Amino acid sequence: MRGSVGYRSTLVAGRASEANRIAKVLEGGNIKLWSVVTDILGESSRNHREGWMKADPTFG
Repeated sequence: MRGSVGYRSTLVAGRASEANRIAKVLEGGNIKLWSVVTDILGESSRNHREGWMKADPTFG
């Protein structure tokens, strides 16, 4: 039981670290995604990032 709790904690910390890394890279390009979405790894955020990467003019 303790092993699985420790493993879950490691996974949660890794996910938070990845979200912060993505936010830092985007902010380096003057994109403040945290002000638009609450979950930077969520579906809405992913759609925005994909739209920007495709240079789609319909995305903010």
